[in-house]
Amino acid sequence: MLSTLVIGYLFFGGLGSGTCLVLSCLALKSIAGIPRRANGALVAFEANRLLFGCGFAASFVALALGAVCLVLDLGRFEAIVHLLLNPAPTYISVGAYALSALLLAVGALSAAWLFHAPLPALALRILSVLAIVIAAIVMLYTGLLLMGTEGVRLWNTALVPCLFVLSSTSSGIALLVLTAFIFGTLQPYRSFFLTLAKVDALLIAVELAVLAAFVALSFLDQYARVSAEQLVSGGLSLPFWIGLVCCGLALPLALEVLAALQKSERYALAASLGVVAGSFLLRWCLVAAATHPLISAAGALS
Repeated sequence: MLSTLVIGYLFFGGLGSGTCLVLSCLALKSIAGIPRRANGALVAFEANRLLFGCGFAASFVALALGAVCLVLDLGRFEAIVHLLLNPAPTYISVGAYALSALLLAVGALSAAWLFHAPLPALALRILSVLAIVIAAIVMLYTGLLLMGTEGVRLWNTALVPCLFVLSSTSSGIALLVLTAFIFGTLQPYRSFFLTLAKVDALLIAVELAVLAAFVALSFLDQYARVSAEQLVSGGLSLPFWIGLVCCGLALPLALEVLAALQKSERYALAASLGVVAGSFLLRWCLVAAATHPLISAAGALS
């Protein structure tokens, strides 16, 4: 069955790619308003430099942690070399290459913004678009990895990648808010982050609805029901209801709504902590529920 390292890989991969997606979309809108040197290269304002540079750096760190989890899970160095030099059309090989490509793109974007790299506006736009495409692949892949695992009926539904995409985007917004708070760009971009709070509230509401549908449909399958019962009323009910549903989704939703209504970034900041925790708990609960002895799929990734 999937190890704790794979859960970390799924979490950090989703967190980093979600942050990259959100920040790259913002960068595409912001590039037009940034002044240029005589040669057409961009000159970033200090607030822009910190927002984008540190945001992409946070995304890079999360993705790098995901890559470390993957490498440690594979264990043997020769297994890593074989995966990279002999690619096969499997979810894990596609994901490994996508993660590697995204690390390169995010690293380049972070360096470009942090160190005032003299990149032409067109080059920065192309790099941002590439980052968006690859980030979307990584976000979707982490859910497809579970959905394609044979022997675990709980995961064999398209609702799993849907949950992961929603969770990754929401947690990406959360990491961006937390990074902006740490580096002092929350106030200069206050109106932007309040708009993001509205977007995140919608994402969380949809995620709650998809999660409810996922659990309900799981009870209709005699094999998936065993896992669903573990989540709803069994040994995983406490982390599922209190951790994921209440603290990771419902409470952040309420705080995001308050942030939008009262125009207070403090509520958005508090919500971000719950969202990141909920993103991890979503993956942990889904994997832990599938380790029930009746539906164990030992060696699912072999």
